[in-house]
Amino acid sequence: MTKSKQALWISGAVLFAILLGLLIQSAASGDVWLPPAKYATEYTLYFGVYDSNSPWRNYETAPAAADIHVFQDGASEARAANAVTDIGRTFKLVLTAGEMTAAVVTVDINDATATPLFGDETFYIPTYGNASAYVAGDMDNLDMAVSDVNSVLQEFYDYSVDVNETYIENIYDKNTTIENYITEVNDVLNEFYSYVTDVNETYIENIFDNTVTTYNYLTDVNETYISNTYNDINDIVLGNLELVIDANDLLDAVITGHTATPQTVGWLLWQTKANLP
Repeated sequence: MTKSKQALWISGAVLFAILLGLLIQSAASGDVWLPPAKYATEYTLYFGVYDSNSPWRNYETAPAAADIHVFQDGASEARAANAVTDIGRTFKLVLTAGEMTAAVVTVDINDATATPLFGDETFYIPTYGNASAYVAGDMDNLDMAVSDVNSVLQEFYDYSVDVNETYIENIYDKNTTIENYITEVNDVLNEFYSYVTDVNETYIENIFDNTVTTYNYLTDVNETYISNTYNDINDIVLGNLELVIDANDLLDAVITGHTATPQTVGWLLWQTKANLP
C-alpha cells in the first residue's frame, strides 16, 4: 500500500471517530453537527425550523437573509451570500466556495425580531481535503481506499500462502535429503559389517587351518620321536645279546626317570631279564 493510500485509509478511520463524537455532542447540546464537506467547495445545506407558535410543526416560510449568519472558524459573523430557498416545509441554502474555506463553517439561523416566528437552529459543517480543513485527508475516494485495503490484504494472503508452500517444500526437500543420507549411511554400515564378517571368517579359518597343521606336525614329530627311540632301544647289543623292550618297559623307564642310554645298561638288563630266551 502506498503512503498516500495508507494516509487516506487512516483519515477515513479518524473521520468516523470524529463524526461519532460530533453526533454525541449534537445530541447533548441541541446543535447539529453535519457530516464533513469538501474544503473550499460549494455546499448545499438542507434544513428545517420549527414554528414558534406550534413547536410540534415546521415553520413554512423561508427565513429572511437577515436571519442567516455564517461563521468561519468562529470568526465574526457575516450574512449568507445566497438567499434561502423554500422547497416545501423545508429549505435549502447554498454556501459559496469562499464561505466553505474554513475548518468548521457555522450557519446560525435566528429570527431576531421581538416576536420570533421560528426557533433558533445552528449547524456546524466540518471540512476535509486540505491542510487547513478540519480533516486534512481527502475523503472523495474512500471507496477506492477500501478497495485498496482489500487488495493489499489479498496480496498479503497470497504472499503468506506462497511463503508457507515454499517453507513446506523446503522441509520436504530437507527430509528427503536426510532420508537419502541415512540410507547411504546404512549402506556403508552394511558394507562394513560384511567386510568385518568376511575378515572374521577368514581369520577363524586361518586359525583352524593353523591349528590342524600344528596338530598334524606335532603328531608327526611325536610319531617320529617314538619310532626313533624304539629303534634305538632295539639296536642296543650286549655281548651278542639283543635287548627286547616292549612298550610297557619303555613307559616304566620314562616314569621312573631312567633313560634307555648305554650308561644304564645294567638297569636295562634287570628290566629285560624276563624277556631273555
